[in-house]
Amino acid sequence: MRVIDEAFFLKRYDVNLLIEQIMRTDPPIRISKIAEDLNEPISQIRRKISKLYNLGYGFKGDFDLRRIGLSTLVLGFNEPIDDVIKKLPRNFSQYLPFLRRWQGETFSPKHLSIALMYIPYNYDVLANAYGILEKANISLEIKPFIADISIIGKPRTKYFGLPDYLTNWELLYNDLKKEEDEEDIKEILKIDPINLDLIDVLILASYQKDAFTPVSKIASDLKLSISKINRHLKTHIEKRKIFNGCSIKQLISKLDIQNRIMMLLIGKNEDLSTLLKFISIVKNSPEFYSALVDSNNNMYMMLFSIMFSEIDLFSKFIKNVKEYLGEYNIFILNPSTIKSYTIPFLAYNREIKNWDFEISVIDIMKEKLEALLKA
Repeated sequence: MRVIDEAFFLKRYDVNLLIEQIMRTDPPIRISKIAEDLNEPISQIRRKISKLYNLGYGFKGDFDLRRIGLSTLVLGFNEPIDDVIKKLPRNFSQYLPFLRRWQGETFSPKHLSIALMYIPYNYDVLANAYGILEKANISLEIKPFIADISIIGKPRTKYFGLPDYLTNWELLYNDLKKEEDEEDIKEILKIDPINLDLIDVLILASYQKDAFTPVSKIASDLKLSISKINRHLKTHIEKRKIFNGCSIKQLISKLDIQNRIMMLLIGKNEDLSTLLKFISIVKNSPEFYSALVDSNNNMYMMLFSIMFSEIDLFSKFIKNVKEYLGEYNIFILNPSTIKSYTIPFLAYNREIKNWDFEISVIDIMKEKLEALLKA
């Protein structure tokens, strides 16, 4: 009975409007602001959000990793991630939960386990990871890369299943053929790292876990005054525009999942500007989820969610834009294997390089966590 109620609730027009408004609003999201934008009483908005929570759909904030000095290590294995973890040395695996960002497994055209790890932007870390994996006899299915560019899309859940709002791939292709919009590419490349203190990182972690966390709750959890949390929030986080949007946890992958397929593109393009032009155009389509790019060797990973009825059109589009993608492989993700994690308690500014490169990222993480526990 609950499944029927859930399906009915998620298809309601007013609920879809609420979801869309949340996705358009930059965190920290306030229920009063959502109610004002939708011209509804706060009590009604609160009830709908409460019901979404009860159905298992939490809300989390997205933010630009580059602005807090982190990058993403992309690893691909030919065996399940749980089996990989069992092979890792204990001094690595025990801190792994604090490094993981995302993981998922493909089932077509072959099995591939993808693991994304938060790390400082440092190729010594990559070399260290290689060494650990080799000693544990763990083979890599794809060449690892460190993504310093992370782009989050805003899929329109309201339009799922409605053909009128699907991407017109032919028009998108025509947009690609137009002259490059250098401003769009500059915006993607723009990196403005900043220093954060421990309070800032904890506030970010709170909002990524739950974008509706009240300031009073954060203050209570950290045993700090509300005024101090507000000061950090406004001057350290909001003013610096660290937040870049809001995503709805698990909701997109569950909505209309029977009619959609999650496509993962992994590849390399020797021409970075061409690749970034493609991303700057396609990131506005409702099927685009996210992209990770290593601007040093031009490797990338992109995630799309495609209607079954659109697979042929999407495949044709991808073949037509090969010049923008370079060499690539397409995989189909198993949605049930996807897991997302919150940010680790690690603040690092790669411009300042304020830590010893002889020390591994695990040691840095351990140091930060120990300091956190003692605070």
